[in-house]
Amino acid sequence: SIYPINKEMGDFFNNLPSEYNNKHIIKVNKLIKQLCKKKKVTYINVYDSLKDSNGNLKSAYTKEGLHLNDLGYYKVTNVLKKYIKKEK
Repeated sequence: SIYPINKEMGDFFNNLPSEYNNKHIIKVNKLIKQLCKKKKVTYINVYDSLKDSNGNLKSAYTKEGLHLNDLGYYKVTNVLKKYIKKEK
């Protein structure tokens, strides 16, 4: 899935199109999920693990509201670990 964003964190988003928002990301994630089902591949929802109670990217996981920091990548890694198979 595409990660959520947090437009409340600063001016970084002034240069992005206004339609780049969490509502749009949720719609795109639904389309990605449908495509994954059709192609019989695993859809991994990291969006929900990164959002705060308002549906924005949790501020602890980012510096400017778009890119993840170390803690954010740690959170994503923990989600992905559940899908990685270890070789014997």
